[in-house]
Amino acid sequence: MQNKHKKSKRAIVPAFMFALLASICFIGGCTGKNNGKKGQDTVKNSGENAANNGQPAEIATGGTVSNPEEIAKSLKSEKHPKLQKEDIRGVSVAEGGDIRYQFNYTPRNDRDSYLFWDMPVPYSSTAVVDTENMYLLFEAISALDLTNASATQAKEPGASQDNLTSKEPEASQDNLTSKEPGANQDGLPAKEPGANTGSLPEMGNTGSYLTVNYYKGDTSSGGQADPNYTMTLLIGQKKNGYYICTLKGQENNPLQLNAQSIDSILHRDTYSMILKIPYVIKADTVKKVTIHYQGQQFPMIAENDSYSINGKNADRKEYLDLYACLMQPMLDGEIDKDATPDKDKEELLSITYERNLAGAEDYEVIIYAYKGGKYTSCVNGREQFYLNADDVKVLEQEIQDVFIK
Repeated sequence: MQNKHKKSKRAIVPAFMFALLASICFIGGCTGKNNGKKGQDTVKNSGENAANNGQPAEIATGGTVSNPEEIAKSLKSEKHPKLQKEDIRGVSVAEGGDIRYQFNYTPRNDRDSYLFWDMPVPYSSTAVVDTENMYLLFEAISALDLTNASATQAKEPGASQDNLTSKEPEASQDNLTSKEPGANQDGLPAKEPGANTGSLPEMGNTGSYLTVNYYKGDTSSGGQADPNYTMTLLIGQKKNGYYICTLKGQENNPLQLNAQSIDSILHRDTYSMILKIPYVIKADTVKKVTIHYQGQQFPMIAENDSYSINGKNADRKEYLDLYACLMQPMLDGEIDKDATPDKDKEELLSITYERNLAGAEDYEVIIYAYKGGKYTSCVNGREQFYLNADDVKVLEQEIQDVFIK
């Protein structure tokens, strides 16, 4: 077989992908007119956004995804928590007794710092968090006034007032984080200091709550990675434009919080808070990649600054170029969790990644072809997303050009 990997038709990575993939491989890209188009509106330059949004200081330690609620059990609480978005290290949101989503900051030495954030529910550690949208959520959480049991959150401009008037310009700005340019106002109402809520209705047992783990201390240089405080907001019944809430452990001090603010947290679109990339693995943590396609196996090996593609020597650029290409099919929507498994799906190809770092997880990625032209990705046993069909076809063609033709 001729050595054809030098003649592949890969083109430059789309700009929105380059910031992320460059940090992994330094170069890469597949050809194809529609490569990445489906994900372009939602994929951000995650490395830059993480740096600009107050990520905690990088501590490169090994670790696995942790449950924020388990971590909370060992943390202190305070009577009047004042949150800043930069302080948050973990979030768990439940509605009706079911956890809707979680975030957790988990430093580990096989990832760059902007990939330390995990979304274990409803996804897994393989999903790539969109830190820009995540910090908009943290901003909405930080805007809630949890400091005074007799304080009422004001409604947003234009909403029916129902005794919930917006604050005067000179009112205190405590806990009101300014929104980022272009962000919507969900979860950022002004507070009305000192407004008396009067007699509050029964909270009711709704099973809805918000748990936040956070770091309280000097955050001028990012702060420490581990949280040292926690708070849980118990969310009760919704009535007349507000929720009756209370902090866990302070059930005798009810809070009346704006319904739009709470709803914007409870009902966040989880899919919008991940980048439309099925997985990311740093190239320098992988010693061998094996592509399984059409009954054949094609190895890519990196060892001691030497590289080979299918048994033939390759330079670093060639190797990383192809490596980046393997990860470029964009996500194209979630598989309905109630969908009936399709018995007619077929494995199109699979890719295994063997790590060179102790404690780092190996990856197995399977791309399935479904009737009707749909494709899905299954990463380490979890099949949750569709893939852009054009991107998959580009990848398949690339494999044929490099290894078969």
